[in-house]
Amino acid sequence: MSGPNSPNTQGIYNELQTMMQGAKLSDGVTNTYANVFLAAVPDYTDALPCCVIILRTGDSKRRAFGGKIIEHLEIEIRSVVTNTTDHNTQEQAIVAIRDSIIPIFQQHANLNNTVNVYDVALKPGSEVYNWMNVDGDWYRIHQCIVVVAQEYTISTGIIG
Repeated sequence: MSGPNSPNTQGIYNELQTMMQGAKLSDGVTNTYANVFLAAVPDYTDALPCCVIILRTGDSKRRAFGGKIIEHLEIEIRSVVTNTTDHNTQEQAIVAIRDSIIPIFQQHANLNNTVNVYDVALKPGSEVYNWMNVDGDWYRIHQCIVVVAQEYTISTGIIG
């Protein structure tokens, strides 16, 4: 039985979106996010708190001449909360979101059996707390990078 013969980046994106849509705060009931977006957010006004999943970098490497390809994708998970509440409430909200999503990436090493994926891990040192300005409006954000490794085989082998 042969394995996959093409990348599955869309499948990875879809599974990350599903995982973030299912994330719950520490009470185990409240959804972490009101919305989860892939890369583009048209307007944050009614979307908060939200998660934005952004493909940042990729690396594709051929192993020898057997046609096996190994890829590592760095995907940013950006959590965004409003800045219109008092700063104490805003900070508590971003920390609660952080504490609900980090364990997800410590628990799942294969994105729920997404085809091609053989490893998922948080990139060391990638967590950042920051502010973001969009059209004059400020938001509090938490960012982390998830590294997803996938493997596939080019069915025709390597032409050399």
